[in-house]
Amino acid sequence: MKLKTINLYNFGSYEGKNTISFEDSSEEKRVVVIGGKNGAGKTTLFTALQICLYGYHSFGFKSTSKQYFKEVYNLINNKVRLDECAAAYVEVTFEQITNTEKVFFEVKRLWTWLGGEIEEQLIVTRDGKVLEEDELSNFQNFLVHLIPPELLKLYFFDGEKVADYFLGNKEVNIRDAL
Repeated sequence: MKLKTINLYNFGSYEGKNTISFEDSSEEKRVVVIGGKNGAGKTTLFTALQICLYGYHSFGFKSTSKQYFKEVYNLINNKVRLDECAAAYVEVTFEQITNTEKVFFEVKRLWTWLGGEIEEQLIVTRDGKVLEEDELSNFQNFLVHLIPPELLKLYFFDGEKVADYFLGNKEVNIRDAL
């Protein structure tokens, strides 16, 4: 998986649309380091990436639930949450080599809320073609097998929390990742 862009719209501390680009034509550059002061939004960026790609799996839930939507609602920008006509989303674009061909994906998770009820919509395009409803579950399985949600924490890790991963309940973390 080679990340191209992440778009955050009213997510966490990111108000309005914010785009982070990872575009680089060099094949040798395989590691991206994101740095910043405390409170700058680094952890929010990693959380957004996880939620966009994995939805409820990113929190360890087995399905969408009230608890999952509560977690998502708490991640929506505080100012925007007050406006029931507003929306929030995270969009991730990446390319992946599958069967020797480059495939370009756009994954967008969109949230709206009315009367405190949050709704989620997942929109995925593959090489510019929007995936149908039945193709979405195949795509989610593809992602889970490409990088399991538990392993994502090793690929995209928060330096402030990496010690917790190895020093916390490391047997559980490493077992889950494997």
